[in-house]
Amino acid sequence: KFHIFDIGIFSDLFTAKKSFVTEFCQELLRRGIKIRWMANARVDTVDMDMLLLMKKAGCTGISLGVESCVQNILDRSRKGITVAQIRDAIRWARQARLKVLAQLIIGLPGETEETVKETLKVLLEADPDFAQFNYAIPFPKTEFYEIALGNNWIKEKEWECFGFDYAIVETESLTRAQIKRLRRYAYMRYYLRLSMLRRFLREVTSPEDILNLLKDSMAFLKYWVLK
Repeated sequence: KFHIFDIGIFSDLFTAKKSFVTEFCQELLRRGIKIRWMANARVDTVDMDMLLLMKKAGCTGISLGVESCVQNILDRSRKGITVAQIRDAIRWARQARLKVLAQLIIGLPGETEETVKETLKVLLEADPDFAQFNYAIPFPKTEFYEIALGNNWIKEKEWECFGFDYAIVETESLTRAQIKRLRRYAYMRYYLRLSMLRRFLREVTSPEDILNLLKDSMAFLKYWVLK
């Protein structure tokens, strides 16, 4: 009715219940609804059959909560996943021909320059289509908040700074300045690769795509390289 054909499903965990995902996809197919959609998932809630069905029902991309590719940091954060599950989920999604966005966090307890480099090593091998690096934020009422508060790690008190684009904590091993530098390094290391350039160029099918690619590239250089 409104000529909308691309939908982002921003449920925190769309894949929490496999039977729901199956029913949702089968109903889209039964009704012949032709839309493109994406959703969020945990790496331990997906499998190859689910991802193939999602693709068949119009799903074009999936955002995976990875956080870190170092098992010790995942365990300290009580993420409840393994590095092997991260590798499997990304591989399955790519085999299902879904675009993969890996969501990561820089600055969790236990993070060091070496752990960031190890995360990048695993991530580059798994090679999701996109990676987003967020700052660790100690939201009130969480265990991370209590740890950060008790250790005087929180360096900003204003609520508007409690967002993924603000480095408001330092840890036992990293200052805020180091965390900012490591985040910038992660973005540059991941995206400034010939393989990424080739991947983006394969998506170019019109003059408008070329213009958008140039604009995005200039914005990236300005924000992450020159800033």
